[in-house]
Amino acid sequence: MNREHILSILYDLTLTIGSEAKVDALLVKVLQRLLFHTSFPVGLVVLEQVSQGDTIRGLLASVVGDHLLAKLTGTPVELPAELLQGTTALQSDDRFVKAFPGSRPYHHCLRLPIDESGTLLLLSPLPLETDLPLTEIFQPVLRNLSRAIKLCRHSEQLTQRLESDRDHARSELAEALQRSETERVFLRNLKNTIPDLVWLKDQEGIYLACNPEFERFIGKPEADIVGKSDYDFMDAQLADFSRGHDRAAMAAGKPTVNEEWITFADDGHRALLVTTKTPMYAADGTLIGVLGISHDITELRCSEDALRQSKADLQHASRLAGLGYWNWNLETNSHIWSEDIYRFYGRDLSLPPATYPDEVQRYFIPASWEALAAAVNACVSDGIPYVCDAEIVRPDGAHAWITARGEAVRDSRGKVVELRGTVQDITERKRVEEELRTTNDLLRKVIENAPLRVFWKDRNSRYLGCNSQFARDAGCQSPEEIIGASDYDLGWKAQAELYRDDDKAVMASGLPKLNFAEPQTTPDGRSIVLRTSKVPLRDSRGEVIGVLGIYDDITDLKQAEEQRRIQLEELRRWQEVMLGREDRILSLKREVNELLASHGQAPRYVSAPINEDTE
Repeated sequence: MNREHILSILYDLTLTIGSEAKVDALLVKVLQRLLFHTSFPVGLVVLEQVSQGDTIRGLLASVVGDHLLAKLTGTPVELPAELLQGTTALQSDDRFVKAFPGSRPYHHCLRLPIDESGTLLLLSPLPLETDLPLTEIFQPVLRNLSRAIKLCRHSEQLTQRLESDRDHARSELAEALQRSETERVFLRNLKNTIPDLVWLKDQEGIYLACNPEFERFIGKPEADIVGKSDYDFMDAQLADFSRGHDRAAMAAGKPTVNEEWITFADDGHRALLVTTKTPMYAADGTLIGVLGISHDITELRCSEDALRQSKADLQHASRLAGLGYWNWNLETNSHIWSEDIYRFYGRDLSLPPATYPDEVQRYFIPASWEALAAAVNACVSDGIPYVCDAEIVRPDGAHAWITARGEAVRDSRGKVVELRGTVQDITERKRVEEELRTTNDLLRKVIENAPLRVFWKDRNSRYLGCNSQFARDAGCQSPEEIIGASDYDLGWKAQAELYRDDDKAVMASGLPKLNFAEPQTTPDGRSIVLRTSKVPLRDSRGEVIGVLGIYDDITDLKQAEEQRRIQLEELRRWQEVMLGREDRILSLKREVNELLASHGQAPRYVSAPINEDTE
């Protein structure tokens, strides 16, 4: 065997080892090239070896040339210690047949130790004729193979961690966006369903928001109403009247109620409204202004239905959060940052990574730094991984939010020698969460202050929520007691099937059912009449996910209508009776006049003339 041949073999194997980044592919290609150069028919690799006396237990990491053995790839195997232990050796022994039961009988083996925990075996059932110095030429290659396996494993682990952090970040943002979208869809449906005028003013009487029904009253779109006052749309007398009630509500610190006739600007029709004005407060107790809700009660006075429903769209936009990775070598105090982390912190790419803790601390507000530093110190001292949300301040003064994740890396003695982790930009998520909290606060206030019962159900007609007035109608102390219940579980179970049929019809058609009357049995056994509106509740894709409903008690209205009907019937009956009596009296008067006339006397009753044909 000449020297050039041996060098060409080593060169080929070196290229093979350096061409792969994954352990499985690396081992398969190395085995294939070894079998090609040595003429052995079968090769395998055993890793993660643990001595158990006369045997060694390890992981069968790769097999080439024996399809029966290949089925065991990735599983633990137990082999004789003398087969795996020791230096490079060419062995011939019938005991190898027992080492691999179920496969072909192998009597010859070339043992090539990779490192202290891994061995490469080349097997053959027959002796090989080769002039290669098999026990000598592969030592340099095996050392390279050991390093390559470690590098591939480290690369695979880093890739897995980065993919896991990326997927986690995407999942968190998707959940936040879904929660926000659900709340927005609900608020839009609620806003467009309430057939009342709803508006919000600040302390100075300037409009902050309104619903479509209020737009009809003013005759302008919301964009033209916000930022102006009543004096921009009404005559001075009506504006003074409205402003006076605003001030009264804020001074009283509780809702005030008044009735007023108004004229709608869009079509000129008149309506009688009962208006409730409620002072609105921020979370810290600061007075925001006045929430006004006007309910059309014209129908109670003149049996007219003047409620209208309109639609409005709320837009929602978001983007996925970025992700960067970092590494901190505790022994050398050296840091590695990805470019994304430079971007998150607003640090110049020409600068080295910021050192911990002095330089890194400058990027955080004090409260966030205190929490993050405690988590990092615990990771350094005890190896405790951490996940921490923190607020940062970039050099240009801009504030942002990140999620910092970190874990410890230990050496063979268990000492923490390195920290590594990721930084995720969650500024958009925080913005969405804050917007969600604001929306929820406003939504809860609107629902609780609306003079209507509000509820919403899933596709199975099970309650997802309601306002306090609805809960009290159901005989419950709070809306939380309603969640998960069906109409069969509540005081009106006698009407449960009727209500569920309405729900199904609205969800199946995708169309609203508005202002229809239906009966209800109260928890105390009374029978009342409701005026109900139901609309389909849709998700962001437009698919129906449930039903949203409102109702108010119109029992008094129905009773008044029935009383008027009975009174009219009674009046008609008495009219018929009285008309019959008058005809009889007139007939008697005529008879008297005729009798007097027959005796030559003048008629006594002028209002009852004698018929001309009377003899």
